[in-house]
Amino acid sequence: SSGINAEYGTGMVAERIREKGYTHIDAFDPNKKSCQVAQRKGIYERIFLTEASPKAAELKLLLDNTYDLIVSAGTFWVSPSYPGVYMLEELARVIKPGGKILLVVNEEYIQGDWQDWGVVKDLEKRGILKARPVKLVPNYRMNASVSDTNQGKPPNGAVIVYDILK
Repeated sequence: SSGINAEYGTGMVAERIREKGYTHIDAFDPNKKSCQVAQRKGIYERIFLTEASPKAAELKLLLDNTYDLIVSAGTFWVSPSYPGVYMLEELARVIKPGGKILLVVNEEYIQGDWQDWGVVKDLEKRGILKARPVKLVPNYRMNASVSDTNQGKPPNGAVIVYDILK
């Protein structure tokens, strides 16, 4: 099985993906030092160093139906300059039917109206993907010094899965 890890950092997520049987893993990240650490670990087949958070245009270099899974932890919806719902159609394009997009984010990032969630509804209506119910997990980031906090406590995380239909 193949996967892509967007904004992968040093490869910790990819190590977990590999444990689940995904052996061909590519990655996108704008941080050159993280890319170098991950490259030394030998986890990825290909590493794409981006200028900033991956944009839909950068995914154009990937063929349709290339991957079984796309995973991103801590990247989506952080701010308007980070990937958001506008990326989902392009991500779905590079995933094989039956594949998944798995996003893990701070719960606070998916609350409110600053994302156009109508994009997801449109993709569902067009038969491109199906959103599963969001699963909340406690203690999303244990190190409060590198994370948003909720009254001094680590925030909840949100696990979001989109099943790719076509």
